[in-house]
Amino acid sequence: MGILSLCNDCETVKECQIYKSNIVIHEKGLKCIEDNKNIFDLQEKDINEEKNEIPTRLIQNIKQIDENNASNQKEKKEAKEKATLGVKDLEKENYNNKEDKGREKNNDRDLNKNINNNELEVKKVLEKNMDNEIKNIKEINNNNNNISQYNNKINSKDFNQDKENINDINTEIVLKVIHPDQNKENNNINQNNDDINKINKKKYFFPLVGLINVGSTCFMNSTLQCLIHVSELSIYFLDEYPKDKNFLSSKNINIPTKGNISKAYYEIIQEIERLSSTSIRFSYRSFAPSDFKIILGKYNSQFSKYEANDSKDLILYLLQTFHEELNYFGDQKVPSNIPLPDPTLQSSVFNHFNITYQATNFSKISQLFYGTYENTIICSICKTTFYSYQKFEFISFSTEKYKNKVFDIKNGFQDNQQSQKLFGANQYMCIRCKKLVDAETSNKIIQAPIKLILNIDYGKDKKYKVEKLIFPNELDITPFLSFNFGNNNKYRLISVCTHIGASGETGHYVTYCKNTEKNKWYKFNDSSCNFCDEYVIYNDNPYLLIYEKI
Repeated sequence: MGILSLCNDCETVKECQIYKSNIVIHEKGLKCIEDNKNIFDLQEKDINEEKNEIPTRLIQNIKQIDENNASNQKEKKEAKEKATLGVKDLEKENYNNKEDKGREKNNDRDLNKNINNNELEVKKVLEKNMDNEIKNIKEINNNNNNISQYNNKINSKDFNQDKENINDINTEIVLKVIHPDQNKENNNINQNNDDINKINKKKYFFPLVGLINVGSTCFMNSTLQCLIHVSELSIYFLDEYPKDKNFLSSKNINIPTKGNISKAYYEIIQEIERLSSTSIRFSYRSFAPSDFKIILGKYNSQFSKYEANDSKDLILYLLQTFHEELNYFGDQKVPSNIPLPDPTLQSSVFNHFNITYQATNFSKISQLFYGTYENTIICSICKTTFYSYQKFEFISFSTEKYKNKVFDIKNGFQDNQQSQKLFGANQYMCIRCKKLVDAETSNKIIQAPIKLILNIDYGKDKKYKVEKLIFPNELDITPFLSFNFGNNNKYRLISVCTHIGASGETGHYVTYCKNTEKNKWYKFNDSSCNFCDEYVIYNDNPYLLIYEKI
């Protein structure tokens, strides 16, 4: 019979089927236990009518049901208690979550505050940097400061000319070239120690080896001795050149000489180094540089014949050719994206010159021997000064004004700084006036080289021969620079090439070289080399002087 009753399981009033046993079945099939007394009141009549017919097993079932009801009530009570505890735990958890959210909110607020502070700091830094940038731009427009800035670029690892950097370069040089006969013994520990000592000594190279005259080649022998006794250059050929020559050959493939002049010179240095290590008395050590003479004449017709020649012309040719063959940039062109400077702005022109030169030129020759001239031209009409720069290998002094007089090389520096007039056929095309104008030009040294070569020009057939020539053992050229970058510009004399005869193309050449470690001078006269007193070098009129920075 279907009645409405309260389901203990789902606690909802549903239509159920009731049986004699107090068991109520939910219409959805759920088994429910109902102890509601209202049910028994509603069914009391039926129960009484059938009471006598309830079998014993039904009574047992009823008892079981009662027990189950009691058990269910207990479980229900426990469930409610657990539910109550769960609610309390949930409330506590919610409370904790609220506290966590509060902390998170505070953290977010602190984070936002920090972000805002950081943004303010960044803004301040950017503003400060912008101010500094504006300040730098203004400073760049200042010529003197700008030139100092460019000098810092010039005095880089590759182009620095200060004594300290020179010493650093020398310190980094480690000679690994040992006599071939000694290489076989390098595995022996004692021999290695001896080799290390030899390597350390090779930080300075001063060989006492003569060069045999192979037919009017005293000019070549004297010039070679001047270069051989530039210690840094010889050490480069002994140590670095063997490792660089393949790379350099690939970079300089388009050069007419194909690197053969440097290769021939390297063979001379090798032979000199070998002879220097022998026990033969140095005055008898010599060899004939015949192969070098042949290679030299092959590429330059001026030196192809076996006749007297000018050592000044030879040293210039060798320095220029060595630079081409040893240039790490090869025949690389100047980058096309570098804008042309305003020729009236000294700093702009100087910066452009150094950038373009350093982008295409670097060799041991340019590092040691190349200085920089600053040329200025002043228009006589608009008074605008135009600037240009160029490299030089040596400086030549004319003795024309000092014929039969005393000539001091300091006078030569001063004379070279004197301005000259450009007029007549030599007028200058002024880009401001847009026409040919009279002008005034001058050349001054702005960057001094590490090795300074000076040539004394006595004129053709030595018609400007002087009574006496004064050249100091130590020389300070600071007063003769167009701008003093604060570098060391003091030099000491290391080589003197003298000439006896009517002109540079005739007569005889002799070279004196100084061993700066022993403070001794030696005379190299073709195949012979001997110790000499210092005063001897001042008796002859010098043709070439080589100074090095102290």
